[in-house]
Order: sequence, then structure tokens, then C-alpha cells
Amino acid sequence: MSTRPSRNALAPGPSADSLYCRTCGRLISPRKSRATQSTPQRYCSDRCRRERPRPAPSTENDIERAFVRLLDDGRERRIVNCEEVESAVFTKSSMDGGVDSEGEELLSADELGEDRQSDVENESEDDDGGVRLSLDMEPPAATITTMRPKLENRPQKTLREWGMQKAKEREMVRRAARRGVAFGFEMEEGKRRSVEAVQWGRVVESSFAKGEWGVRWRE
Repeated sequence: MSTRPSRNALAPGPSADSLYCRTCGRLISPRKSRATQSTPQRYCSDRCRRERPRPAPSTENDIERAFVRLLDDGRERRIVNCEEVESAVFTKSSMDGGVDSEGEELLSADELGEDRQSDVENESEDDDGGVRLSLDMEPPAATITTMRPKLENRPQKTLREWGMQKAKEREMVRRAARRGVAFGFEMEEGKRRSVEAVQWGRVVESSFAKGEWGVRWRE
């Protein structure tokens, strides 16, 4: 079995006849396998046993379906990067209506310009050449707010919570990719088709792939 490479080393090639976790798709260390077990070990840790993939409908199934859909787009030897699937499944474009994933409606530069222009139009000159403000205008704020208020009763996430959520989504996609390498993706009629992990143009062991990598159909 391949050992974990050093921090800056390239990921090793695929391992043959190795045992893989059914949840995270990583190699199961021989020292974690019990020789007295009558059946092969399915999970590498208690955490993976608790978080095993759920059947459809589920996010795990949506991720695997996204991999299959992108791999079958008609291009020969198509490599689908994990980032592509992460974007397809989790990312909601903030360009549609100017609303971000947390429900906050962002103001564009044009909208800010229009708001400022409307303030100017509400002003009128008095007889002495000064500027007279309308009675319904509020005093200028110390800072310009570029974000409209959130909807009421909507939970607000801190920056740390948002980062943890993104990291969880990233790992869910990579888990699905590693499971595809180890066990294949489910196709029609219950058949499974295997993929191989590719990084920088070479086939690697997905358990140790770091940074950007993807999968393609195995020939």
C-alpha cells in the first residue's frame, strides 16, 4: 500500500488490491484492519461510520450525479475537476437578482450611483444660494452601507461558520470523487462505472491527492 507522501511531494500512483473506506474513499491502513474479522472492514473510522453516504434523495447522491453528468458531456477523455462539481452543486450565483447565498441583497455600483443621484435631486437651492434639504431626509450616515438588511428571522452566519460550511462542502465533493475511484459511479440499471483520479496530467492515488485534481472514466 502506498504511504502518505510528504507535504510537497507528488501523489503516488493508484494502489492495487487495497481496502478503501465506503464513506471517504481513502485507503484503510492495515493496522486498522482486524485480522480476526470475518468480513472486510468497511469504514476507516467511527466518524466515517456515522457519516456514511445516504441513499437518494440526498446531497451525496446529487454530487455523484453531477460527476456522471459532467463526465458524459460528449468530450473524449473528459477530466472533471472537483471544483467544477462543487460549483455546480453548492454555488448559487449572486448575479441572479443580486442576492447572495445568505439572502442578503447586494447593491451594485450603478444602484449606489442612482441612490446618490436621487439624494441630489431632492435638494433645492434657497434664495441665498444655499442648499435647502427636504424635511423627510435623514442626516448623512458616517459610513455608506453597501448591503441591504437581511430578511427577518433569517439566521446570520459568522465568517468562521461560513468558512466551515465551505470546507464541509469541499470535502463532500472530494469524498464522492474518491468513492468513484474506489467503487465506481452508479449508472443506469444498477451498473457501476469506474473512474481514475488525475492530477497534473498523471493518474494518482486519490487518497493522497492534494490541491486541485479531478476524475475521468477509466478505460
